[in-house]
Amino acid sequence: MDNLSCSVRVSTPNNSYLSLSFQQFNTETNYDFYSVYNGVSASSPRIFYQSGTNLPGSVLAGGSDPVCIVTGK
Repeated sequence: MDNLSCSVRVSTPNNSYLSLSFQQFNTETNYDFYSVYNGVSASSPRIFYQSGTNLPGSVLAGGSDPVCIVTGK
């Protein structure tokens, strides 16, 4: 789908961490991206940004309410 944007807000207890581990990773290289922000919106610091098929390592988000956003062109 063109121009797709999907976000998932994950709530954690304050002062907790969220670890994201990928078993598979497959997006259209340079067109579809997976981002993780360390905060409640895409205005928060981005701590992960990837496109393609390479399996990333684990992503560790701290604080409360990290946001995962998938976008496509």
